[in-house]
Amino acid sequence: MTTPRPASEDRAAHPSSFQAPDLTGWLGAHDIMRTQFSMLARAAGEVTANETERVAALENHLGFMTRRLEWHHHHEDDDVWPTLRAADPALTDLLDDMEQDHGRLDELLAITGDRSLTLSKRAPALRDLHRELAAHLDREEAEVVPAIRRIIPASAWALGDQRFQNELGADRAITLTWIIGHLPPPARAGFLAELPVPVRALYRTVWRPRHIRQVRLMYGADAARSL
Repeated sequence: MTTPRPASEDRAAHPSSFQAPDLTGWLGAHDIMRTQFSMLARAAGEVTANETERVAALENHLGFMTRRLEWHHHHEDDDVWPTLRAADPALTDLLDDMEQDHGRLDELLAITGDRSLTLSKRAPALRDLHRELAAHLDREEAEVVPAIRRIIPASAWALGDQRFQNELGADRAITLTWIIGHLPPPARAGFLAELPVPVRALYRTVWRPRHIRQVRLMYGADAARSL
């Protein structure tokens, strides 16, 4: 485990104008990945081949979650980890472990994304993926997040958030809908209030109803009631 730097060193390393980054969106993505890969693993073990609509919905959602997880890890490997390594060599072993975890998760994603296998045959790999991903995220939040908050300024982190928005492409609407769906009701209301009026209208009339139908089809009525 990496030894935390003393607070006095952190203060000395940055001018008084240093502002820590807002990690709300990044950590929110962790919560979505934990929850959704767990639910996908359970559903894959339950669904039968003759439930064709449910199979199609689960396959589409698994593909979406896989794209988002791969983007998340590429962003860390290409942008976040090099910044941390350059600023604090004491983080080397920890970040090496993080990259090795990404490699192992990629191996599992190759299995879970293999549509030549039925979902039921991929269910064990999905369970492994969820377990190993959850452990990876737990360690990342406990040991890497403090380093991010003391090293990477808010302005630089915001550029990564903007890059994420710019590269969503066809996943933009569904990503926003899943983010909103995972927020608790008070936070959800505040988030929606900040969106442009046309986007709010699309969410309420098109995206949310479609999202509820998808969740009901994949996971059942109970899962859809909270949306």
